[in-house]
Amino acid sequence: GMYCNTRRTFSCCDSSCSLNGTLVTGSQDGKIKLWKNDGKQFHSWDGHKDIIRDFGEIPGLGFVSVSNDEIGNVWTYTGDLIYSLIGHTGFIFCVKVMPNHLVLTGSDD
Repeated sequence: GMYCNTRRTFSCCDSSCSLNGTLVTGSQDGKIKLWKNDGKQFHSWDGHKDIIRDFGEIPGLGFVSVSNDEIGNVWTYTGDLIYSLIGHTGFIFCVKVMPNHLVLTGSDD
């Protein structure tokens, strides 16, 4: 399962989710980091070109991240990009994954 905690302060956003026992964090610099349960980081990459706003788990596949860069990216649990969701013309603030794996995104466009 997934637990998400998103805290927003002005233009900064700190997002974190627990996916299959791994903590996933996203930050203002667009980096996504994976952490073990003991608090040690084991993977980091440039996931977006702007602030990461939210995550959603796609069970059995990985997770989706959304950002102010107007893109949603679908990743494996190990951080490999599967595909990008392109089409918004404004910041994407939230994402929800439905039981049938349909990805819904919310934007200010």
